[in-house]
Amino acid sequence: MIKLIAASRFTNEKGLDTYIEAVSKVSPDTKNKAEFYLAGEGETEAELIKLNTITNAGIKFLGSVKDIYDLLRTTHILVYPSRSKSEGFPAIITEAGATNNLVISSDFDGAGYVITGNEDGFIFKQNDADALRDKLKNAINNYADYKSKSLKFYNKIKDRFNIDTMIDKHMELYEQCLKK
Repeated sequence: MIKLIAASRFTNEKGLDTYIEAVSKVSPDTKNKAEFYLAGEGETEAELIKLNTITNAGIKFLGSVKDIYDLLRTTHILVYPSRSKSEGFPAIITEAGATNNLVISSDFDGAGYVITGNEDGFIFKQNDADALRDKLKNAINNYADYKSKSLKFYNKIKDRFNIDTMIDKHMELYEQCLKK
C-alpha cells in the first residue's frame, strides 16, 4: 500500500483544499492501492474536514505531529500543494527528501530551485486539482518506477542541506551582514 501525505499548517495559503479535491478525483482502482493522510492543524481545519467528507476523498487526518521524521519514514510520497506567493522554502520538502519520499509539489515560487520536475520529483500548477490528480495517479500506479527519482532527491537534499554546508552558509551570510 502506497502512503501519501500532505503536512503543514492548515491555512488557505497551503492549498490543502487542492490536495483534498485531487484525491477525491482519483479513480477507485487507483485509490485502492493507496492511503492518503493529512497532518497538521490550524484555522481552516473544520473547512478541510468538511471538504474531505463532502467529496468523499477518504483522507485520514492525523492532527498535529510532534516528530515529522518518524511519520515520514512510514510514508512513500509527500504532496506539497502550496499556493503561497510569499513563503520561504518549506522545511517539509527537505524533510521528505531526507526520508526518501517522492515529492509532488505545486509550482510555488522557489520550487524549481530545489525540485527538478520529472527528474527528482513532480511539479504541478498551483490550484490545479486535475493536474495534481494526474500526478497522484501516475505516482501511485508507477511508484516502483520512481524510486530512482526519490533516491536522486534524497542525495540532492543530503548534499545541499547537510549540517556542515548549512553552518558554512549561515556563517557566510552573517559575515556579509556584518560588513554592511
